Amino acid sequence: MKERRKEVILAAVQEDTEKVLSSPGGDVEWSHAASLAERLLMDRANIARELNALYLDGQLIKIQGKPTYYISRYLLEQRYPSVFFPSTLPKGSQIRSFIDVSAQPAPSEEIAAAPVLLDSQIGAQRTLSAGILHAKAAVMYPSHDLHTLIYGNIGVGKGDFAQRMYLHAVATGSMPKDAPYIVVNCREYEASPQLFMNQLFGYSKDVTQKGGKSRRGLIERAASGILCLNGVEKLPPAVQRSLMTLIDKKTFTRIGEPSVPRYANVMIIAISTDPPQAPSISILQQHFPVLIHIPDLAEWDLRELAELVITNFQKEAESTGLCFRLQSDALAAFLKANYTDNLGGLYRAIRTTCSLVYLRHNASLPRSKIIEISLPGFQTEFLEGIHEDARKDHEITALFSELDLEYVTFTPQGFSTNRYSEAMLMELLHSYGAPSEPAEPAQQSGIPIVALFHGNTIAEQMAEYVNAALGQERVTGVSYGAQASLISLREAVVQKLHQLDCRAGVLIVADMEPLTELNEFLFRNTGVHCATIANAGLPALLAIAEAGLRPGMTLHLLAEEALTLVSGSPSRQSMNFIDSTINKMLVPTLTFLNPDKASKVLSSTLSELLNDFGIAPANDIAVKFIFHCAHMLERLIRGESLKYDGLKAFINANSTLMAKLEMHMQYPAELFGVSIPANELAYIAEILLPYFETPAVP
Repeated sequence: MKERRKEVILAAVQEDTEKVLSSPGGDVEWSHAASLAERLLMDRANIARELNALYLDGQLIKIQGKPTYYISRYLLEQRYPSVFFPSTLPKGSQIRSFIDVSAQPAPSEEIAAAPVLLDSQIGAQRTLSAGILHAKAAVMYPSHDLHTLIYGNIGVGKGDFAQRMYLHAVATGSMPKDAPYIVVNCREYEASPQLFMNQLFGYSKDVTQKGGKSRRGLIERAASGILCLNGVEKLPPAVQRSLMTLIDKKTFTRIGEPSVPRYANVMIIAISTDPPQAPSISILQQHFPVLIHIPDLAEWDLRELAELVITNFQKEAESTGLCFRLQSDALAAFLKANYTDNLGGLYRAIRTTCSLVYLRHNASLPRSKIIEISLPGFQTEFLEGIHEDARKDHEITALFSELDLEYVTFTPQGFSTNRYSEAMLMELLHSYGAPSEPAEPAQQSGIPIVALFHGNTIAEQMAEYVNAALGQERVTGVSYGAQASLISLREAVVQKLHQLDCRAGVLIVADMEPLTELNEFLFRNTGVHCATIANAGLPALLAIAEAGLRPGMTLHLLAEEALTLVSGSPSRQSMNFIDSTINKMLVPTLTFLNPDKASKVLSSTLSELLNDFGIAPANDIAVKFIFHCAHMLERLIRGESLKYDGLKAFINANSTLMAKLEMHMQYPAELFGVSIPANELAYIAEILLPYFETPAVP
């Protein structure tokens, strides 16, 4: 009853949000407890509790005041996908103040659903690449008579693939938007061939009894679209012969109208669990121009199988509202398991595993927010179905090592690994790409180097010196002044990367530690793998460039050697204080988090924050921020949160800081699978306030 009440209230808020967004400046107002109580005939106190619960779940945005207004975050983000909206807004705030004039609302069609293209299907790069190539050619061919036979074992996704062919045709304009897509289960007509003929071709009124009317068949009803015949191997030989005639002549007649030929303006997709050479369809398949085989899961590319498993765990988190953490050994088990009924078996194994670990989690105290899934918690039957395969074990080990994968955390809002965000993980899984044409010989060998140094043309002069000493162009310089922002520096580096041959990756050599956090941004915006070394000078830059020329040198090896070359530099001493402080204070006190990973993530977040507010980096602020936030993340993982007295007043007095803080803290929140509430953000804001020239106070 309570869940039903929450759904009704959420639907009402979404309705009000839609009305306000559709009529800006009108008399419509955002939702609040009193208006909803009157409209839904519910107790106001119950509605207030549910609204607050939905707000804490991240589904609603709150505008403080009397009354307190609530807005659907989902609808706002769908309407303005490029705009960040804070979870809590101070009294009197206007949503339009967050929307830049250039941020136009997304078209209503895009809000409803993005186009479903065959290239977006999991497996498109390797496992299903050949089938997708033939499918695209078939549905986009102007005559629409490249009829297609899709075959494969039970549960491989043949029906879904056929539907994607139709959606691809509509999305690309090859078929009209209102083109029909009709699916027929041929197995239902196995014992009634004449009934199937009537349904397929239609019949005249002379065939009907008691003066009935003539009827269009499936071929006419599917005109300008696709007719999908599922289980075509079950059709009797006589029906198959009629289907062959239809395909060959492109004409048909209704039953009872042999003298009235009609043009068959329809594409036929047939689906079979029998292979083309099977006696049941060996003759029929010869009349289909396109044959597409969908393989078993056991034949899938490992990266794409991993993407499939991860995507379905994410769907489970979204449908249940739960948070799961899948350890690497458990993910490996899903990749090695034998699924006799393919996708059905995989979905069943994932759902069964989630339900069992949830049952154990629910019975234990204290309960953490994240439900752990590891190998010891698996069903015995599932584990017994895993057969040892040395080759697959080696492939999985190599993939996990490449991804530095320890676990994957799933929340209703998205997933992340111990190192990468959702977008980055998908990029890495796709990074090997499709087989490409042989590349032209590169004009230069080795790993390109980008030098980032303070001062007017300093980096360019150092690069020129090193290149002259080596006799070839190895280093590209990018200088920046004391007033340069991190954003402008990033853009300058991105422009340089577009000019370089970055297939082997790029090493960034910088003179300051905060610049080591460029890697993720550059990969996300250019697709180039980067490593960054800080605290380097001209001698180190020259030595690193020389090392990069050695045969067999990779980005990883060069980064390790470069780190060794600069580790003895006096300029590293400025970081020793932070490193030693974190080792002394953080390592002994953390239970769930990896201290090294947590400090790196939080250091990156702090760097972004300070740059956004124009605050100079300092050791004391770094230690306070990293130490506090690491323990805050630990509390949130355990499902605990500190209260903050006077939260409303604090938010109203420091609205700009709170909004930007929430935006920047999304990165560690997503990475560690937690949601950071406003009360915890307020404590972080208190750490930053003393460093403003004119700090705001509640």
